[in-house]
Amino acid sequence: SKQWYQRRVRDHKYGRQIIRRFRPEEKITPEDLERGFPVSFNEYIDYITSFSNPEEMNEHWIPASVLCRPCHVEYDMLGHFEEQKREGEYLLEYLKIQDFVPKKFFREASTKSQD
Repeated sequence: SKQWYQRRVRDHKYGRQIIRRFRPEEKITPEDLERGFPVSFNEYIDYITSFSNPEEMNEHWIPASVLCRPCHVEYDMLGHFEEQKREGEYLLEYLKIQDFVPKKFFREASTKSQD
């Protein structure tokens, strides 16, 4: 969401760098540059897509194909984040280790924004 990316840009202090690189000089205000905020969604996308080597990116923005190399692993199980409680419990039973992990180890997943 728009609020999510604004919070991430501000929290991770990438805003100043994004403003310097992707905002026309005549539109940069001293206040925006000092705060590193606000960053437009277009400036944010321009920043993320500007890397020639994705491995130099922040881990939250790296394409999944670079971060986890899915083609290099022979998976036995794939899960969905939204089903992590049910699938995690199944995996523990499948591996016969359910007695070694606390019952409340897995939580219901929430994909709702925390705005």
